[in-house]
Amino acid sequence: MDLQALKNELTADPLARGYSGMSDEEAAASLNANGRQVDRTSITGGEIAASLVRAELAALTAGEQNYVRALIGADSIPLTANFKTEVGAVFGAGTATRANIIALLKRSGSRADELGLGHVTESDIADAKRLP
Repeated sequence: MDLQALKNELTADPLARGYSGMSDEEAAASLNANGRQVDRTSITGGEIAASLVRAELAALTAGEQNYVRALIGADSIPLTANFKTEVGAVFGAGTATRANIIALLKRSGSRADELGLGHVTESDIADAKRLP
């Protein structure tokens, strides 16, 4: 647990959740509650396959189709800037496939997930508050 990052969240309260008026238990519950859109770090080739619109795939050049086939065959695809640029170049703005893939880039999660804290406990809150 990154207690300094947790303390920063509790002190700065950038989303105006009202941590200062919460008990340790309430703050932990607030941080762990789902309701945020969190960046994913990877997706699967199967998810890419499920996102494809057949007519849009058929309209691609042979080289672009080969690229998409390579993606579909991957177990895990890191969501790097390069991946996003390449997919954006293959499936242009306004295509349903691009919109479907963009939707894969986020997942439902908690504020704690968003901050990379994992599950926050009441004792984590107490420990963070004790930091200088």
